[in-house]
Amino acid sequence: MGSASNPQAGFTANGNGKVVLDTANLQISGGTIENKLVNQDITFTGTGVKANRTVQFDSLNGYIGPFGTTAQRDATIARLGAVWWNSDSGILEVYAGAVDGWISSIGVQAVTVTDEIAEDLNVVYNLILN
Repeated sequence: MGSASNPQAGFTANGNGKVVLDTANLQISGGTIENKLVNQDITFTGTGVKANRTVQFDSLNGYIGPFGTTAQRDATIARLGAVWWNSDSGILEVYAGAVDGWISSIGVQAVTVTDEIAEDLNVVYNLILN
């Protein structure tokens, strides 16, 4: 349980079959959970071995994650594995680190087909189709 000298979150039963979250940083209002501190995450975790865990949304609706333009994405502090829907390109992107940056989550890459590759493909197509 948190206190003024130790402001950590704490849970207490309110006597009406509900649990009350006591924290100065986390606000739960209606359908929104918000961390009131700037640049701080909300982490869902449990106790015990941290293996094979999932966050489940028990709904028939879809999940809407972070999205926006390339400029909006680049204004964020990217973290390895972050996912972003790029509304400029219409592509779901993943942050792959400082070297590769934001890449397509489906693995689409620019490929240059050289004359040698084209000739090899032509041979394969002729063997298959003739």
